[in-house]
Amino acid sequence: MLTCLYLSSSKPMAWKKVTRRCKYSRHPPSSPPVTVHPRLLEIQSRIAVAKGSEQRELITSAVRLLYPFEPREKQVDCVQWLLYRKEDLVLVAKTSFGKSLVWQILPCLVPGTIVIAILPLLALGAEQASSIQKYLAANAGARPMLSTQRTSARACYATSKWAIIFTY
Repeated sequence: MLTCLYLSSSKPMAWKKVTRRCKYSRHPPSSPPVTVHPRLLEIQSRIAVAKGSEQRELITSAVRLLYPFEPREKQVDCVQWLLYRKEDLVLVAKTSFGKSLVWQILPCLVPGTIVIAILPLLALGAEQASSIQKYLAANAGARPMLSTQRTSARACYATSKWAIIFTY
């Protein structure tokens, strides 16, 4: 039996428990060891109890640590919204705003979090998986998994042209 927990978007902070049969008889295969930057471990430990401006500073510090650029103010606002208010977010912004950073950084700030991004183009999915591997795998232990109609017939319909990225 495999037990999964997920956060319901219709009821913030409402955790539901799902139990289903698993194909593994006793234990799932072990994951490769994860390396996390010591500074990021410190940020992760402080982020759950942070208040006010400290929340923004921790998010900004994490972005500076993991990416080669400064985060925009609105990017930090969006991450703070998702991380602390735990409510749905619709982000409409211009091209090259950095919308991907918002969903890519969350599993790095909260260990054990899984983010599922459904992207409209296969090339965009491959680009995002490459970006996660480039910036987040070494220092944050993020592991992207790109699923397309070629890699998983069950995950995508044969006629679709979209990609799914699981980041954990």
